[in-house]
Amino acid sequence: MSNSMNFHNPRLFMVGGLAVAMFVAAGCTTKKYVRQQTAPLMDHVNQLDAQTAKNTNAIRDTKQQTDAGIAQVNQSTENAVNQAQQAQQQAQQVSSKLDQTSGQIQSLDKTVANLEDYHQTGQATVHFAFNKSNLTPDAKQELDQVITQLHQDTHGILEVQGYTDTSGPAAYNLQLSQRRANSVVRYLEANNIAPHRIYLIGLGENQPAESNKTLAGRKFNRRVDLKILTNGLASTSQNSGQ
Repeated sequence: MSNSMNFHNPRLFMVGGLAVAMFVAAGCTTKKYVRQQTAPLMDHVNQLDAQTAKNTNAIRDTKQQTDAGIAQVNQSTENAVNQAQQAQQQAQQVSSKLDQTSGQIQSLDKTVANLEDYHQTGQATVHFAFNKSNLTPDAKQELDQVITQLHQDTHGILEVQGYTDTSGPAAYNLQLSQRRANSVVRYLEANNIAPHRIYLIGLGENQPAESNKTLAGRKFNRRVDLKILTNGLASTSQNSGQ
């Protein structure tokens, strides 16, 4: 019996080894199968993760755009309110200006209707540097005398005529003469002479006071002439009332 057991031991050993080998092979096959089966699932999970991240970014971008849109709407609303307030203020200013202009037009209509009753009661001339339209100290001093007379004669009106010499193009000289006359008018208005009492015209290089062939003559022609006109009937009535 002992010999029989020894005879079967090698065979038993071989069977056991074969079983182990088959088990190992089966384990490897199972792992490969599992990997094959789970690989598509893992790919799908990765795709879901990527899509989730994309959706999260899209939601964040949408929120930022929404916040920016709300801020822009708020700013636009504030701007609209400010513009409406400015428009209202401008409308009030225009209305006030229209009332003032209406009064000036009525005064002008009366002046034009009685123009033949006006006569010259004063005059002045202010001079300018070459190609300049700003007032010199001497010009302002001369205008101050005109202002004093106009304040005393409340019925007086003023004729303002701007001139240049013949240096430069005629079209430019016409504009320069108007700028010089405007400088005089602005100074008068700044000293409480009402605009409707002033009649302005720029005549360019026309009507020279002196010859433009000499330096002294051209210097004299760079000027603004002022004429004070008074309504004789109104002045007489005012004096009678006093």
